[in-house]
Amino acid sequence: MTRAINIINLRGEIEPFSKEKVYQSARRAGASKRLADQISLKISQQIKDNTLTSQIYQQVKGYLQDQEPHSAIRFSLKEAIRRLGPTGFPFEKLISQIFTNQGWQTQTNQIMAGQCIDDYEIDILAQKNNQTLIGECKFRINPGDRVDLEIALANQARFEDIQIKQKNNDQPKSSG
Repeated sequence: MTRAINIINLRGEIEPFSKEKVYQSARRAGASKRLADQISLKISQQIKDNTLTSQIYQQVKGYLQDQEPHSAIRFSLKEAIRRLGPTGFPFEKLISQIFTNQGWQTQTNQIMAGQCIDDYEIDILAQKNNQTLIGECKFRINPGDRVDLEIALANQARFEDIQIKQKNNDQPKSSG
């Protein structure tokens, strides 16, 4: 029986090595199935106990760079975004620019009123074809950091409060 190889993820936790995760990472970056298979096979044959995921990342990136450079660029996107830090403002501007390039009219750091609270700060307000999107950008500088569920739920409640206020403002006033 073959013993499982353990690796150390970005949060410092030990987890079993997954050849499938390596394959899927390469595929998400745009690598061909053939190349993703080759990469995951090479790494699975070379991997040692307690290898850092950052070392695996560098190996995958190197293989992609040699074989399919366009995929290596996509594979490095998260790292590139992290380099925008340490604050989230450049990330908000990047996301706003992406919407602008798609034909949206955008504004960043806007204050909007909700039904319950008058001054919510909105990271991005985007408008196009009578459609309005509001967005909150969450940026984490440290690899492995995650946004807590509570933050996502609080933002959902905030957006719903703003939406209620907007609907109430759009309804005709009764004259009775």
